[in-house]
Amino acid sequence: MLRNLALQATMNSIDMTIPDEAVRARMEDASGLGFTRFDGRLHRGDGWVGAVTHLQDGLYLLSLAVLVAACCWPAAPARLRVFLLMILAGIAVNALVCGGISQPATRYGSRVIWLLPALAVVASTMLLARRSRSNTGTVALASGEPA
Repeated sequence: MLRNLALQATMNSIDMTIPDEAVRARMEDASGLGFTRFDGRLHRGDGWVGAVTHLQDGLYLLSLAVLVAACCWPAAPARLRVFLLMILAGIAVNALVCGGISQPATRYGSRVIWLLPALAVVASTMLLARRSRSNTGTVALASGEPA
């Protein structure tokens, strides 16, 4: 279970959201509104998926580094640290439940991995705003914590 947890924590890609030829072939004989033939640009080849996955992995690693730095930043408010740690714990629990108990799959990580860059932006914005307030002489933030 721990091996699956560790594996799941590193898995995220869009590869399971775009049907490959085998899936499309199985659906050829299916009928109904949901199974009409679709030949969009994304289906014409999947050679681009590997490159996009590597770019996303880089973005996620950078975002994780920003979040770790934000948690370790001496001037970071305690509320921000707790918030970031709770979201990171949620991502870990997602990996445990989906990968550790079930079977690791890229679709499970893709459901939550977008939280890393979103949180990196939020944390950076909050820390920069806090820094600019303290440089302008503001004594307290809206949260009541000293600057």
